Amino acid sequence: MFWKDALRDLPGVRKLDPERVVDGVGRRVAELRKERGWTQAELGERINFTFQYVARIEGGVNLTIHSLTHLANAFRVPIAALFEPPRDEAPRRPGRPRKKG
Repeated sequence: MFWKDALRDLPGVRKLDPERVVDGVGRRVAELRKERGWTQAELGERINFTFQYVARIEGGVNLTIHSLTHLANAFRVPIAALFEPPRDEAPRRPGRPRKKG
């Protein structure tokens, strides 16, 4: 409770929406994974998580610092890079992506 009160009083500090942050991190993880040409299963193997958990991360599940550290190490980026806004801000479509071709 103290931190919420303290942040409210700081000029120039805007309040963050936790759901938006979590969604943005998930999108950024998917973006970094695709840039490297990895499947969710391949990323999961690199960080010792199941591909189902990787899919949940990309879908916007809340992460621990432990998980963020594993992801940053796998991508060889600073943890802060996971919090950069994703390049594609288009709304997500539910379900599996359509097959190409």
